Amino acid sequence: MRVKLDKHSKKHKDLSKQHDTNPRIHCYKCDGFITIKIDYENGLAFFKLDHTLHSYSNHVDITDNIKQYINTNIRLSVSEIYRKIKEQ
Repeated sequence: MRVKLDKHSKKHKDLSKQHDTNPRIHCYKCDGFITIKIDYENGLAFFKLDHTLHSYSNHVDITDNIKQYINTNIRLSVSEIYRKIKEQ
């Protein structure tokens, strides 16, 4: 099965059931795709990602203080590190 990344599912007809959210992943026109094969007999799933490298839109500079904080707290989850940095 091949799924194009730029296709979107149809919205529910009932407006109260539509839950629009901001995208959490930035998408680029890289013509990438994911192939998923499921072996029901053995209970296995195989994933293959094909991706063409592309340039990123923005470069974000990270201060030395933030790099040091991340290295010191490397065992925390990404969301915890992000939340704590934002609190400072």
